[in-house]
Amino acid sequence: MIFDLLGVITKEGLFATKILYPLIKHKITYDLCKKKYLLYSLGMITEKEFWEHITATNLIPALEQQILANTEIAPNITAVCCRLAEEDCDLYLASEIPQKWGDLILYKAGLDHIFRKKFYSSELKTTKPFRKFYDRVFKSISSESTLIYYIDDTLINLKVAALYGAKTIHLDFNKSAPANDIASDYQVNNTLDLIDIICKTDKK
Repeated sequence: MIFDLLGVITKEGLFATKILYPLIKHKITYDLCKKKYLLYSLGMITEKEFWEHITATNLIPALEQQILANTEIAPNITAVCCRLAEEDCDLYLASEIPQKWGDLILYKAGLDHIFRKKFYSSELKTTKPFRKFYDRVFKSISSESTLIYYIDDTLINLKVAALYGAKTIHLDFNKSAPANDIASDYQVNNTLDLIDIICKTDKK
């Protein structure tokens, strides 16, 4: 099972727009924030370069704690992941968020040690929904799993994952997808539904 992080492990998928930017908007324009966020996510600039002209180096930890405090963990996701692990599911993470922040969020959720592998854009040097991202993720785990579920909150990401033979699950907390959504095999609004879907079929 491959989990997205933003919008699946967390309640909010628009991390840069709704969580990060409001905390620093008095220091940087939105467009520049998005550009620096993408470069940081891809590992093309360092943490120091991201925060340059935004905050002093010694104030970074306090600002990151604010970011973490404003990031809401999805309801029941910790219990769901632990239950799936107990059912012998192999859990993976594939995310675009800068790795440091992703790891902090997983620690907050109590999920920092539950994933068999974690794939971040900074490691893969590419991002979703580009095929290169998925090529590397699925190539890495294809020999370990015969049935792969891919869980994301973004339809285009699900469409690409389906090209690799994955069963796709659209986790849509805001119920924003159209009623005739055919981009995914399953559509759920509650993390608890993941157990019903996966535990009724082969687990790997």
